[in-house]
Amino acid sequence: MALSGLSILPFVLPAQAQTPGAPRSFAVAAGDTQATLSWAAPASDGGAQITKCQYRQAAGVTVPSGTAWIDIADGPDTGTDAGDETSYTVSSLTNATQFALEIRAYDSAGGGTAADPRTATPTSGVYAAPSFGTWRNICTGTVTDAGGSAPFMDFTRKRQWAGLRRSSSASARGSAPSTASWCTS
Repeated sequence: MALSGLSILPFVLPAQAQTPGAPRSFAVAAGDTQATLSWAAPASDGGAQITKCQYRQAAGVTVPSGTAWIDIADGPDTGTDAGDETSYTVSSLTNATQFALEIRAYDSAGGGTAADPRTATPTSGVYAAPSFGTWRNICTGTVTDAGGSAPFMDFTRKRQWAGLRRSSSASARGSAPSTASWCTS
């Protein structure tokens, strides 16, 4: 059976999408119980539109491979998808704990290569005053005759704090009390 008049048309399959490359210029800045991630789009989108970005975190300097990825929601930009985001703030982190963070882009083929992890140690930005000890009064005093009509009292009060000395002196005119309390701690 011969076929005549039929022609064979070339058929080209569309390229299958690949996962995107790693986000570029990934950086992390620590804040108070948070870390702000920033990045640039991957050099390769894998042949498909990037639909979202994902991050994951772990305490320490690395993120274990089994750690779940968390979707980054679409932010306040002109786009309507989360694939065009270039920054995100991770909240509810514990201050003074180092965290490793990773980010990746995602398209119809799946999650792409993660950017190299970055670390951040959130801090409150308000530091407690150092504790060097407590003030201790070191006092000396004399009561002298001022040579006038009234006795004269003169004393020096020194305060010591963590080995540092600070002096102040004061004088008063008047009758010397029968008992005097020069300094109180």
